[in-house]
Amino acid sequence: MRSLALRALIVGVLAVRVGSMAGEAMAQEATNQALLPAALADSVWRLVEIDGNVPDPDLPPVTLAFGPARAEGSGGCNWYTAWLEISGDRKVAVSHLAATGRDCVHPRTMDLEARYLAALEGLTTYSLGGDALVLTAGDNTRLGFMRR
Repeated sequence: MRSLALRALIVGVLAVRVGSMAGEAMAQEATNQALLPAALADSVWRLVEIDGNVPDPDLPPVTLAFGPARAEGSGGCNWYTAWLEISGDRKVAVSHLAATGRDCVHPRTMDLEARYLAALEGLTTYSLGGDALVLTAGDNTRLGFMRR
């Protein structure tokens, strides 16, 4: 009987925490929607440069799509999603990055994806000009995108 009561208590605590996390995500989404420039809202981008190097055009494209409180896309091999936090002065932070775990067919795709996701996780700033977007990580890795 105590075991059943303990299980019910644990389920109740978990339900409250999940509900709290959902509320936090909705609040973050509302804040980000207000701070996300109109040019980025619901936009899709293609990686065209990583630290001055152009990705091999024979490899699958790396993409980035913006939603109200998230970023998602393809790393070239795996799909990824992350929470996105935008603040004033072109500041951006990514958290809760998750990606599928599929093996890449080509080792160069795997290398590009690993570099891209590491840079994405460390983002600090963005710069937007027309159909060009540059994201910069804390280690100064630059990701250049063109609107799709």
